[in-house]
Amino acid sequence: MASHQREISVQQRRPLVSIGIPVYNGERSIKQALEALRAQTYDNLELVISDNASTDSTGEICRQYEAQDRRIKYFRNPVNVGLYENFRRVVSLATGEYFMWAAADDLKPPTAVEHCVQAILRNDCAVMAHGIISVRSADGKESAEYPNEIELTDTSVEARIRNFTYGLRQNAMLFCLHRRTALLQARLGNHLGQDYLLCLQMCLLGTIEYTPIPVIIYQERKKSLSTNPMYREVPVTLSHLLTANKIYRRKCWTVLILGCYYLATRG
Repeated sequence: MASHQREISVQQRRPLVSIGIPVYNGERSIKQALEALRAQTYDNLELVISDNASTDSTGEICRQYEAQDRRIKYFRNPVNVGLYENFRRVVSLATGEYFMWAAADDLKPPTAVEHCVQAILRNDCAVMAHGIISVRSADGKESAEYPNEIELTDTSVEARIRNFTYGLRQNAMLFCLHRRTALLQARLGNHLGQDYLLCLQMCLLGTIEYTPIPVIIYQERKKSLSTNPMYREVPVTLSHLLTANKIYRRKCWTVLILGCYYLATRG
């Protein structure tokens, strides 16, 4: 009886979800991204666009959509403030109880928001809900789904961090649903690896729910699909940490050092 009542309350509650779209020179893809968001089956949305001083027709396109749909709010930075600051800006402009980032060059399946909302409302302690990433080749002829199912509903912080560290398979978690009050307690810095580090901080702040439904469609820039939507997997060895591809090595050390810092100071 209690579970039935809980299911009814989940169905009845429809909190406002803010979707933040940081964009710079996105004229080639912003229309498709906005159309995908407008087509969501969950319609209690606020679409917050932060244009990072684009020099193409991104602004004109966004203003046209703003005029057509009252849920869309367009803001333009007078100067380019950088990638991470623009990601933070859409959070500060949002007013919804829940928040989700959306890349201007990726798509969200029609039921993405709805399934994430259903998942997070199942658990009053949940600060985040995420799901499967669907990857498409540049020509659209190939596609694959990559699950990222990790047991992160344990009330033990230590168990969540351990499971996150060992179980993470793709970084699209960043683009899933966050409880905004919790997200405001996390820090999105200006370094490589912030996608992993922010999700690590969310694990510290509360439990995380999962839905076995695609919640983002990532468009590859190549005609062939990646074997892994993040990076090629290699064994974690001292040799790889010291000699791997330069940008991977920098990102790995940044995540290791800052991750330990967050655990030591917040956990």
